[in-house]
Amino acid sequence: MQTTSQEDDYKFQILYEEVSDKDEFEYNTHEGVATTLYELIRDTDKGITVGLEGAWGSGKSTVINLLRNKLDEKTLFFSFDAWAHEGDPLRRIFLESLINKIDPNNENDELVSLKNKVSGRTKTVDVKTKKGVSKFGKLISASALAIPMGSAFLSAVKYENLVYPWSDVPKSIDWLLVFGIFLTLLPLVVTLGCWLLKRDEFKLFESESAENYTQDITEDGERTSIEFERLFSEIMSLIIGKPDGKYERCIIVIDNLDRIEAKSSQGIWSTLQTFFQHRSSSNSYLDWKDKLWFIVPFDREGLSKIWQQEDSNSDMNVARSFFDKCFQVIAEVPTPVMSGWIKFFDLSLEKAFSNRESDWKNEFRATYIRCKGILDSSPTPREIYTLINKSGFLSLQFKNSISAQSICIYSLLRLSDTEKTIRKMLLENTISQKYSIDGDLNKVKSEIAGLLFKVEPQKGIELLLVPEIRQSLINGDGGYLNSLIKDHNDSFWISWDKLDFESLFSSDNSDKIRINVTKALHNGMIDFKSHIIKDINHLYKIWSDDNIAWDFKKYKFSESLSFLYSLVQDKNNFGNWLSDFSQNIISQIVSSVSDDFDSEELSSLSDLEHFIRANNINIKSLHYRNLDLPNWKIWIEALKKENVKFHSIHPTKGTIKELSEKVLSSSSVNEDDMEILFLSYINSPIATEWKLALPYIVSWSKLSNRTFYSENFYKLVKILIIDSSENIKKELISLINSKEFWSSYVTNEDGEDISTLSILAGLCIEDFDKATFIPDEIKEYWANKSNEQVHIIEDFVKAKRLGNLWKLATDSNNKLARILLLNSNDNRLYETIDCVYYLDEFNNIDEKHLECFVSRICELKIIDSNNDIRRVIKEQFLAYSEVLKILQKYGDTSVKEFVKSILKDLSKEDWGKSIEEEYELFTLLEHKERKLSYAVLEHMKNIVSGDREITQWFSNNIRSILDKSADVSRVIFSDVSEVFFSCEKDNLSDEIFSLLKDYISVDMLHKSSQEDIEKKLLLWLENKQFNRAKWLLSFDRTFDTLLLKDSLPSVMEEIRLFDPDNKHAELYSNFEKIFNFKLNNIEKESD
Repeated sequence: MQTTSQEDDYKFQILYEEVSDKDEFEYNTHEGVATTLYELIRDTDKGITVGLEGAWGSGKSTVINLLRNKLDEKTLFFSFDAWAHEGDPLRRIFLESLINKIDPNNENDELVSLKNKVSGRTKTVDVKTKKGVSKFGKLISASALAIPMGSAFLSAVKYENLVYPWSDVPKSIDWLLVFGIFLTLLPLVVTLGCWLLKRDEFKLFESESAENYTQDITEDGERTSIEFERLFSEIMSLIIGKPDGKYERCIIVIDNLDRIEAKSSQGIWSTLQTFFQHRSSSNSYLDWKDKLWFIVPFDREGLSKIWQQEDSNSDMNVARSFFDKCFQVIAEVPTPVMSGWIKFFDLSLEKAFSNRESDWKNEFRATYIRCKGILDSSPTPREIYTLINKSGFLSLQFKNSISAQSICIYSLLRLSDTEKTIRKMLLENTISQKYSIDGDLNKVKSEIAGLLFKVEPQKGIELLLVPEIRQSLINGDGGYLNSLIKDHNDSFWISWDKLDFESLFSSDNSDKIRINVTKALHNGMIDFKSHIIKDINHLYKIWSDDNIAWDFKKYKFSESLSFLYSLVQDKNNFGNWLSDFSQNIISQIVSSVSDDFDSEELSSLSDLEHFIRANNINIKSLHYRNLDLPNWKIWIEALKKENVKFHSIHPTKGTIKELSEKVLSSSSVNEDDMEILFLSYINSPIATEWKLALPYIVSWSKLSNRTFYSENFYKLVKILIIDSSENIKKELISLINSKEFWSSYVTNEDGEDISTLSILAGLCIEDFDKATFIPDEIKEYWANKSNEQVHIIEDFVKAKRLGNLWKLATDSNNKLARILLLNSNDNRLYETIDCVYYLDEFNNIDEKHLECFVSRICELKIIDSNNDIRRVIKEQFLAYSEVLKILQKYGDTSVKEFVKSILKDLSKEDWGKSIEEEYELFTLLEHKERKLSYAVLEHMKNIVSGDREITQWFSNNIRSILDKSADVSRVIFSDVSEVFFSCEKDNLSDEIFSLLKDYISVDMLHKSSQEDIEKKLLLWLENKQFNRAKWLLSFDRTFDTLLLKDSLPSVMEEIRLFDPDNKHAELYSNFEKIFNFKLNNIEKESD
């Protein structure tokens, strides 16, 4: 917002808050209230108490002044400022001020006398005094009488005969000397005794005599309410109501009662009741009482605080009761309407800035109206004057360097907020939330900062932000630093350039300051690295300084270094420095390992190594010469104490073998040593070293005379299987599968946890349920689902033995394995082919659990994403036929499509193999399959020809198979019929033949030769399979002649001879019809 240039010597006219003699507001609201009050007082016979209500600065004093100007000389107008006399004796000050108002020159003797009475008074005090000898005086006097006697004794002593008590000459005690000394010193003894008895009064005399005297005292303190009621009445009687009285009425204004503290207000109000009560007094001689008026200007909120307690509702009730009782009339001084106060503001602005250019004043005016116009209440004249005066002073100070808008907003802020609050609002960028800003927000913020610090705008924003930036860096507060960037944009970076970054470390290069500055830069400025490259480089230089000390006991530096790593550009250089530095520190620590090794630094160093490894920074894994067997044990104990681990620190080569040999050399082992051995692998899992230790591990595990159950040993074996090389893993798995390992197993009789050994068994033993050498308590562990622990799954995953877990779960006895699979959400459980392979082997499993497994397989896209599963199932489709059934039943669309693809890819031979091996793969078909038809054809041809026996499975399923086969009659039974009739024997069971005859048609018979048909008929007749013969002869087909004339007719005749009841008449008839041959002719020839 641009201001027009002006002369720097412009003048500013201060606006004084004087009580106005005229109403300068539009609509003359103040004048109206004053006139109404005047008319009320003029036309009312009896005086009352009037409340004049209005906000502070709303013009109540103006109303009072306007009222005063309307009164004549016969009206005494007295204004008492309660706020000005807060803490003084109110009653006395009030009456003195009233008398001074009436008689300022002390011309009225009666008022002067009353004034003296008000000011002070005299009182008489009687004092009585008695004098006599004190107790101490009496004792001293009595003891003094012994002095003459003591002197006499001492004068009678023969001193030449006296000897010292310690002399060798024997002598008796000279009692005359002793008593003489005692009596002479008796007063001194009495005085000493009184002092020891803590008698602190050593007066010889005390007051006992009596005398009277009068003392006059002038008091300046407060008077009682009765006294002042009498004095007030006397004053009023002197000036009002007399024929020669000076005044006809009195108006007393009690001003500023609402500005003082609540406790003081209550006392003042109680005092004023002394005066207010004269309104209702029944004393007839008080002629002036009807001529007395009280006017109390007040702000309702301010005066209500007199009764402010915790219960706000109760407060309001008490306040309303107070107003109703004390004020017979309440006149309101209204807050000016917007058009009214704007006019007043314009007049005041013009008066104060008369020689300012119009553009500046218009900008100031627009800003003020914009800021105050949105408020619920209108500004009072006092507020307008205060704002303009403050703004005028600032404009004189800053000339044209600050815009009118900024001066106006800053002045408004200073009226309601402290410097600290404004500073906070600038930092948090919230000024625009309080006041509307027109134009460039950052420019206004800079100017307000300049006004706050009384400097140029740009310097102001610098003074505002630089200390905040510096402190946020020192405190490590990156969040606040980031908020400063977002809130202040370019101003922040200007201030950042003014910050002496290097000075942060000049006086204090401690670990804490480096850590905090690094943290603040990372958390607050990681997205602005390009702006602070120089400072990041300096920070890196500080960290990499060889002369600084690192207190690893007190601080963990890994987080700070990770922050610095994210900030620096040259990460290779940083990594090289950090690698060298860490290697050097680690070497120093390892070299200090001894019996009195201090392990406090290990935690911080371990975190540092972890950070280096996580960021692929090179750090050498070394065998340290100082870590021989004794020191290695100390090192392991220190790591255990601090609960840390190092990957780059290893003992001297051969130490692991030496330790294993020492620990596992006999059947009796110290469990603490076994723990050292286990922890040695955790901290130094170098395969070549443990390969050397393996023979001792295997040998000890097979000892038949082991004396105890060693959990740490089994933990060592387990971690070797999980984490070590394939050779070691293979040998240990073979060990666990051996009977020797379990024959030397020592039962845990102490009730200790056997979970490690149980997990070992589950991990390694393939046929867990069939292994008779496994102890019952191990199997009971897997049978107890309450043993569920997350780390069990972790062990199977790390050992890459998830297949064993799935296989364990197939047996319902292994409840633990099954519950682990069902309850876990660990997707890694399904990263094995076995999760699909074992689906059909679960015994006694609830269908919903099986569905749950398939659902997870589908959800994780196990089959879609694992080509091995697809390949193996396709290659071994028969073995997985039941798996395919389960997948088709519970799988999603994708899995079902996979099953379809398997079936689609099966050849005629594959289908034939499924029938031969009796797999119900055909049940998965949703549509008729032609390749299945050819497979059935070949199978049935083999059955018909006698090359294959008919199985019960085939008999039970042939119709279902045919239902899934395409073109059954044409593809299958046409050829089968031909083969069947061409075969010399009939190898079909009744059930298969029944099926066959349902499909064979006349057309199919045409493919068979007449001779084959006659031979089959002859076979059936000879075997008395008359139903089959009847079926064949039932076809509507004829032959011109009979080829087997020598065999068939004779067989038929033989049948007729043994059929006297002619049961097979239909058979005979069909025979004659088909072969055009009359049995009767044969019969006659026979006769």
